[in-house]
Amino acid sequence: MAAVDVDANRRRRDVGDERKRFGLDDDDDNDGKDALIMDNRNDPIETIKDDARDAVDEAKERVKAGGEKVNRAAQGDTMPLGERVASHVKEIGHNVRADVDKSKRDVRDNT
Repeated sequence: MAAVDVDANRRRRDVGDERKRFGLDDDDDNDGKDALIMDNRNDPIETIKDDARDAVDEAKERVKAGGEKVNRAAQGDTMPLGERVASHVKEIGHNVRADVDKSKRDVRDNT
């Protein structure tokens, strides 16, 4: 039991040393998030990676939303009302997720 406590204390101390080394010990809320966000925001490579990931995610969601619309059009009146409503809800969900991915990119570009 004592060995576990010693290891836990050592890890806490190591994490504290790492926080000091990377300059994360003087943030407002004492969890390192502010400093990490600032570092990632100023790194153009990370911004490009995040923008590309969000663009791909947005495109996937737009394709899925379009697939729902095409599915409804193809089945026409043969599609039961419940399935049609569910398909509309799925399409809206895909569009909302795509808009979220787009807005993440816009926020990143404007900051």
